[in-house]
Amino acid sequence: MTRTFNLRPFENANGVSILVGMEIDDGAIHFKFEILSKTQITFETLKSELSRERKDELWKSNCFELFFSFGQASYFEMNLSPSGDWQFYEFETYRQRAALPNEFQIFQLQSQKSKDGYEISGTIESQTLNLTEIQSLHPCVILNLNGKNSFWAPQHNLGSPDFHCRSTWSNWKD
Repeated sequence: MTRTFNLRPFENANGVSILVGMEIDDGAIHFKFEILSKTQITFETLKSELSRERKDELWKSNCFELFFSFGQASYFEMNLSPSGDWQFYEFETYRQRAALPNEFQIFQLQSQKSKDGYEISGTIESQTLNLTEIQSLHPCVILNLNGKNSFWAPQHNLGSPDFHCRSTWSNWKD
């Protein structure tokens, strides 16, 4: 199954649009985040395959995120920086972090800059989980615009940009 998500900013972000393409097949998640901008956005470039690191707090600057669940109370979060550094988190319930999961890997990571934007794509695989069983997901982006983080998702809850709020997630099986 393939889907495209049109992300919306929590607050106005004139001249910027973000699309996310997702496909889940053969136990893998294939993703592509595309940012189009009328103004210049500066991104780090991908590090070599060997120097990419697993790091915390990537969300403090430009960060591509994917939340997903298999239908239980627990859920997972992927963070990916434009440099290729990454992290996965598992949560037992809303914002209650469990141990860091080790069953995920990111492959075929590519990025491309142009005068009008940026895109990053890749594939997530799991050694122990059947990713075709994902029930809901939520692609998100934290984008630093003019020194201030802008929060992007297909839907936002009302008071704050809370990507963990599962009522805003998309049902993958629909």
